[in-house]
Amino acid sequence: MAKKFKQPYFVTKHAVEQFQERIANLSRNQIIEIILEALQEPRPIEGIHGVYYGGMFWGKPLYIPVQIGLEQKEPNWPIVPTILSSESTLHRKIMSERRKRDEEARKRKNQGDPEIPRNDQ
Repeated sequence: MAKKFKQPYFVTKHAVEQFQERIANLSRNQIIEIILEALQEPRPIEGIHGVYYGGMFWGKPLYIPVQIGLEQKEPNWPIVPTILSSESTLHRKIMSERRKRDEEARKRKNQGDPEIPRNDQ
């Protein structure tokens, strides 16, 4: 029996196929459940509107874009049009920003500046 989610999403056939190709070759129902579970407590990616981090699966990051309204199949359901992973331009941008942030923190530490506490770790 399918699991009920507080916030449903319409997961496109393309998104399922991209998950199978980029993340893991699981069944359609397993993939939809993984995506819906990840989106119940969405983790937005700073500076990127409408894309959420879905965690790591089989050593690969899962990025879930969400759109509202385009070719909407169900009333009031946001749409997951595709799935992105480590090969995406988005992932390269995120990793580049992380490297810059880490390098800046390392420079501050080497210069004797107190480290700025981070609450998101």
